[in-house]
Amino acid sequence: MALAENVANNLMVFTGLMTAMVLVWRLVTSVVNGIIIGRKSAPAASLKALEDRLARIEQIVETSALEIERIGEGQRFTTKVLTERAAAPAALPAPSPRNTLL
Repeated sequence: MALAENVANNLMVFTGLMTAMVLVWRLVTSVVNGIIIGRKSAPAASLKALEDRLARIEQIVETSALEIERIGEGQRFTTKVLTERAAAPAALPAPSPRNTLL
């Protein structure tokens, strides 16, 4: 059961990363095609602004990928802890005798 959950978690992380990569790739190719087809000679200032913008997008994608991986690690850890608890229930302490006045 834990293996299936782990595989499912890894599949979700992988799917999320692939989706993000495809979206960024489509965005970059659209922007590049728009620059190449739309204008033959783009001003250097707009190219610099575009490079800065793409660098920020790249940084966001990398940060998101790291956060998604951290979420996956947390899910794997939680699954591991819950599986271990279910497999070996904790022994209850022996009840202590109570002194009663009755």
